[in-house]
Formats: sequence, C-alpha cells, structure tokens
Amino acid sequence: HPMTLQAVKILIERLKWQKLVTTQSGDLLSDFPLQSICRIVRYQGVIRHFRVKPGALSREEIRRLSYHVRMRMSTATFARCWLLVEGESEIWLLPHLARLCGYDLSMEGIVCIEFAQCGISPLIKTADQLGIGWFLLADGDAAGKAYIETARHFARISNKNTDDHCLRFREKDIEHHLFFNGYADVYTEYAGVP
Repeated sequence: HPMTLQAVKILIERLKWQKLVTTQSGDLLSDFPLQSICRIVRYQGVIRHFRVKPGALSREEIRRLSYHVRMRMSTATFARCWLLVEGESEIWLLPHLARLCGYDLSMEGIVCIEFAQCGISPLIKTADQLGIGWFLLADGDAAGKAYIETARHFARISNKNTDDHCLRFREKDIEHHLFFNGYADVYTEYAGVP
C-alpha cells in the first residue's frame, strides 16, 4: 500500500546506522541514490552483483535518469533488458506486437524506455553498469542515424556485437515502416483516405 511504503521509507531514512535493504519495490528503490543500489542477478546458476560506479555518470545524466526512468518507470531497474525507443508510438505498439507474436515483454523482463528526453548515453551506461541488457530501435531519419552511431560506440566500448544491440528502420519511422510493409490498408481505413 502506498501509505505503508511511505512509512517504511521514513523509517529507513531515520535509521542512523548502515542499512542493507532488499526490495522488489521500484517505488522504494527510486528514492535511494543510484550509486547506493546494488543489483544482484542470477544467470545460469551464477550470482553476480552490479552497481553504478562513482563518476560513471555526470550529475546531469543522473538527474535525467532519475526523473525519466527511476521516478516514472521505477520497475525498470529490475528488468533484464531495456528496449530503447525514440517515441510514443513504439511504447504503445511494441508490447502489443510482441503479444501478437506470443511474447509478453513484461514477463520476459523487457521494459520499453523512450530515450528522447533522457538521452541515450546515460541509459546505456547505466544499463551496462547494472548488468541490464539493452537494444536500441531508431527511426530511419538523420536523428536515428546519430542515435545508432551513439549506440554502436557504446557497444564497441563493451566489446559487444553492434548488430545485437541496435536496429535502424529503413523507413522514416515505425508508422512508415508498417505502412510500407503490409499495413497500408489499416492506415488508409482509419485515416479515411480512399
């Protein structure tokens, strides 16, 4: 319950000694400094821990990340993978398209994050530091090209295959991609265009 959660936050803040808190509450987690969070992951029987190292992000990057991801999408810190997308269309469409293909992004641990306001750099740096996989989907315009180059840069720094981490539409955006790949009739019907 939100009031119980707030009472727990106040209690934790009032404790004067060292605290070790384990939680599955993104709301509780979002109130603590990013550098204070340690993410523990079990993969193929091996337990590893991850944390954002001091100095890995600038103050501005931490501010952006705290607002756009941690406060607005508090469960993103628990995700297995961040699907980084440019806009609102992808946020709405991709979970539904995945469901049509038999996948539930939430059940797979995948969170769609709109990167336009936060920026790509803080998201990828944070994902890498916290052991969260990431994939960037960009539009086919000039801005999308720049986004892909940024993502490829970070993938190369981490010795990752760039093709496993980014995809750029050939078309201008996801709407044009769908229009030119078999869904033109849906757009023309709903637009009322003969």
